[in-house]
Amino acid sequence: MSTAYERGFLGAQPASGVAGPLVCIRTGSLAIRLRTLEHWSQGTAAAGGRLELYRVSATGTPTTSGLGQAIDAADAASLTNLDTAWSVNPTLTGQPLRSRTISGNGNDWIFWHWHEQNGLVVPANSGLVLWRITTEAQLYPNNGGEIGWEE
Repeated sequence: MSTAYERGFLGAQPASGVAGPLVCIRTGSLAIRLRTLEHWSQGTAAAGGRLELYRVSATGTPTTSGLGQAIDAADAASLTNLDTAWSVNPTLTGQPLRSRTISGNGNDWIFWHWHEQNGLVVPANSGLVLWRITTEAQLYPNNGGEIGWEE
């Protein structure tokens, strides 16, 4: 039987006009099955943006991260981290798994859910990253969310 975990996060803030990571799900010695990824943002510029979810070929060098929290406090600690700042960014690989356009001036929510019995498998010692793709001069001073998974 697998253990359920979740973690809230405040996303990174790439510099205005620069594409970059917002949050990276970095697995430890166990693979996980991603269940939910919820992200919210509040834009403050006229131009919108685009967020995409990628697998990574390298998880980068995180400088801010936190372990997932077990839904049942009696369960073991998670081996999966959520990273929100890096000295070296994660490296994207392949095509995006999911993609979403978000508005500039306004609030946006993304709710991505994966099938209850299968989930999106993230192999051990690997990761997924939510990446701001567009490089227009949009600013998202407030962004964050919650991620749920099973190990």
